[in-house]
Amino acid sequence: MENILIDTDIVIEYLRAKDKSKTLLIELMKKHDVSLTPITEFELFLGAKTVSHKNDLEMLFNEVEVMPFSFGCGEVAANMLIYGKILGININIWKLESYLLLA
Repeated sequence: MENILIDTDIVIEYLRAKDKSKTLLIELMKKHDVSLTPITEFELFLGAKTVSHKNDLEMLFNEVEVMPFSFGCGEVAANMLIYGKILGININIWKLESYLLLA
């Protein structure tokens, strides 16, 4: 199977769905080996408001691969954003700054 990398919005749609079998995530998992980044993992756990949400995420993370984050990943991500803008591809950026607490 082909390995694909998914973003947070695909997982959120799955988590919110009443009928999870009809979500894009499930369709992708039927045809591909699904991976996500540690940034996506972070975003999802940050948004998990209840124990039930966290349990759902832990079950999901048992089924998908969380890719390792290593030196150079930030540069690759920045280049993707830059070239995406040049090519007219809309790449959503999550604004982490709104969640930071300043001492």
